[in-house]
Amino acid sequence: MKTHLVIDGQELEYFNQKERWQRFNWPDEQWQPGVSLSWTSTQAMERILADYRGSWSLIRLLEQAQVTPVDSSTFKVVWKAQDGLPLNYLLRVEQGKGPLALLELKNFRLPGQVFLTGRSMTDAEEYGEDADE
Repeated sequence: MKTHLVIDGQELEYFNQKERWQRFNWPDEQWQPGVSLSWTSTQAMERILADYRGSWSLIRLLEQAQVTPVDSSTFKVVWKAQDGLPLNYLLRVEQGKGPLALLELKNFRLPGQVFLTGRSMTDAEEYGEDADE
């Protein structure tokens, strides 16, 4: 199987050769950010798993993947193709979880109110201390 990954114009093509690390800069300084992931199997022509445009396109692609930590800076990222074949990649990040950290914000909701008005706090409440101490 052959896979073709493009992130903000930077390409990685893999076809049963020795693996090598490919550096991607994200977000890249482009006017037209976007990602695409396609694959070609022995039974079919090239097919597109995803093709997204915009600043958040990589995050949209990563949302579709099953992500498993390998170590503190490497993650196994697997997309399931329409024909059931897995598209496997290893993602190595330089800091934290890299773009994967943004996935943790997916269900984040801002509180309805940040500041309460109309009453003053005691010093103990302000600093999170128990007033009885």
